[in-house]
Amino acid sequence: DKTGTLTQNKMVVKRIFDNNIIVEVTGQGYDFNGEIKGGSSNVDKLLEIGLLCNDSTINGKTLIGDPTELALVTLAAKKGLMQKETRNKFKRLDEFPFDSDRKLMSTVHTVDGVKQLYTKGAPDQLLKACKYYLLDGEIKPVDATFVKVVELANQGMAHNALRVLGFAYKELGDYKDVNLEENDLIFTGLVGIIDPPREEVKEAIKICHRAGIRVVMITGDHKTTASAIGKELGILDGKTKALSGEEIDQLSHPEFLDLVRVTNVFARVSPNHKVMIVKALQETGEISSMTGDGVNDAPALKQANIGVAMGITGTDVSKEAADMILMDDNFTTIVEAVEEGRVIYSNIRKFVGFLVSCNVGEVLLIFVAMLLGWGSPLLPIQILWINLVTDSFPAFALGLEKKEPGVMDKEPIDPNASIVDKKMAIAIGFQAVFLTLAVLVSYYIGKTIVGGHEYMGNTFAFITIITGELFRTYSARSESITIFKMNPFSNKLINYSAILGFTLLLIVVFVPGINTIFNTNVDLKFGHFALAFGLGFIPLFGGELAKLFK
Repeated sequence: DKTGTLTQNKMVVKRIFDNNIIVEVTGQGYDFNGEIKGGSSNVDKLLEIGLLCNDSTINGKTLIGDPTELALVTLAAKKGLMQKETRNKFKRLDEFPFDSDRKLMSTVHTVDGVKQLYTKGAPDQLLKACKYYLLDGEIKPVDATFVKVVELANQGMAHNALRVLGFAYKELGDYKDVNLEENDLIFTGLVGIIDPPREEVKEAIKICHRAGIRVVMITGDHKTTASAIGKELGILDGKTKALSGEEIDQLSHPEFLDLVRVTNVFARVSPNHKVMIVKALQETGEISSMTGDGVNDAPALKQANIGVAMGITGTDVSKEAADMILMDDNFTTIVEAVEEGRVIYSNIRKFVGFLVSCNVGEVLLIFVAMLLGWGSPLLPIQILWINLVTDSFPAFALGLEKKEPGVMDKEPIDPNASIVDKKMAIAIGFQAVFLTLAVLVSYYIGKTIVGGHEYMGNTFAFITIITGELFRTYSARSESITIFKMNPFSNKLINYSAILGFTLLLIVVFVPGINTIFNTNVDLKFGHFALAFGLGFIPLFGGELAKLFK
């Protein structure tokens, strides 16, 4: 219209694939200041170029090739232009594959006895190579007005998160395998293709942000298209930027390091740019995980701390360069893997903290008892039994604890941080002190009040320390959530471990012959056993108190 806004009359052809690609063609006509109008004849030539300058195939319901090219094949089929018949009619003589520098792909065909070069690629690069344009069957010279029409059409579709491709051709005359000359082309039209993000990806990115994970999009798409997609996904906001490959090339290294901290979208990048981005992130102290599927992604996958190749669409080269292979090519699977990793790390902390606190408590127990001149509350065989039998099964069960709520609401852990950090040290100290206190009291009662001899004290201490550690396993299920805010019996393995531990304790204390080996063959009444057993709740109380203290 008179304000310079492009008005597009659209012929829309849509087809939803299994991979959710929707194709939209703009080709019915243009209206820019009333000077340029076009008909649907351009669409026929455009679809022909899209079908022939194409390496993908559709065989029945089987899709083979790049999703973008498959979209073009399907689009042509919707107009009645079938792949097999057309390719047989217009034989391909040569191909010049797409590369990230040219951002174009060309093929040579015999069309009605004339050799023609068919080209598709990035509209801005293609337009530079075009001298003419096709309009209602007529070939007209490209002028400034037409260039603005195409640029506005490209920007309009890019702002709607469409991946835009341009199409052109030219006659070659006597073609004899000459070097590629993508110039003096005849511009035919644009196609906008949208690959709508899966709804679960938006939620996965939100989870990443809550978890302190920064998501960066690196793409060959136009900066406008990439920015629109980034905004839709929540990757790009008012605080973050988008950069193109050309803009990166104009930056000094210090400038690039500053911008890479706040840039979440990189567009129109080359393989070299991808490696530069990963290296820059690493220089700023980030741990980077890079995903990719193509040969050109291999250097960046190798450079990244964790390279993740696509298992379905990925090339063998990318899979060899990567550390991991994503079997379903789904971003949400990466987020789920991060969550699983956090659960595993949390469980490692739980059983390490449990085992260390047990051993520290035992050492502290014997040390304090000897300082008091009480002798050792536990015999060597009893200590061996505790370490090998009583502690091991609950520790294994803690290693298989289910995830806690909010595991993805925490900041990432410093890879150089120790597992036994300050918080765990506090918890270990609390639990060791309360365990020592409970067993010392039990030992004193058994030795001086109930039995009057050391074996009764040992038996009391043995019962209390085993019950204390078994009860404390329930507290160790979480480092921050108290036992009163969780279902304490939801981990069945811990329940089985506790039942097994208590059963073995009864056998060792009461079964004749076995209790002789462990020196627990004393005149132990039920009330005595209940007292020593009840003192085992004190370490559980210490574990809960440590959570409140932290």
